[in-house]
Amino acid sequence: SIAEASFNISLSSHRLPIIEIPTGKLSILKNGIVEKLSVDSSGYRILDREARRIIMISSPFPEIPDSMNKDSIDLTIPINFKLNN
Repeated sequence: SIAEASFNISLSSHRLPIIEIPTGKLSILKNGIVEKLSVDSSGYRILDREARRIIMISSPFPEIPDSMNKDSIDLTIPINFKLNN
């Protein structure tokens, strides 16, 4: 599953910097609660913090169906930001 989020973040520079897309790595428990969360850095603290925040406000996720026979699911989710001047 890939989740994509777009945010408008103003930068004081006239040119947009080249950034890495932050990637959220998380474990979701059977009940949909996020157990573990880490974010690979984009190089910008504000984007990394926002990536964590959007994952946490999305919790709880849907419960894992019994038919999957899993107690948790590990996901890696790229978070895309739209940067404006």
